[in-house]
Amino acid sequence: MPIVRTKPSEFLAVAERGRLASRGAAASRFLPQRTAWVKVPGDQQEARFEMTQETRDGIPLRFKGSAVFRIVRPAAAAQLFDFTAPGGLAAMKTLACNACLGELRDRVSHMTMQECIEERKTTLTGAVREALAELVGGEDGGWG
Repeated sequence: MPIVRTKPSEFLAVAERGRLASRGAAASRFLPQRTAWVKVPGDQQEARFEMTQETRDGIPLRFKGSAVFRIVRPAAAAQLFDFTAPGGLAAMKTLACNACLGELRDRVSHMTMQECIEERKTTLTGAVREALAELVGGEDGGWG
């Protein structure tokens, strides 16, 4: 039986009886042969994005931002993303960036330059937060 150890910043997700279950952070387990398992990152991740979008009054504005997230339900995340390869976390960050960019493009295209400047910390930030919350599904569902 091989022993599997995770770092304090990783969760261990193990397939048991046809279900994926989290065995916690900094876990150390003896696993029978042919048991499927994966290490899921549990530390903060940052997805950076930038874009240029024309406002309703025809002025192109450049936006830069970042979304900081952390996986709290590793079993759910492991079902949606392949963390056995380096691309799993990158895919998660890409989806988060695309959600942010899509929502910003929509909001900015319906606002004037003055509105964008005045409401960047309220309306635009709130729109991005709502888009991400809808995408990941909160702590009760979705990505994990």
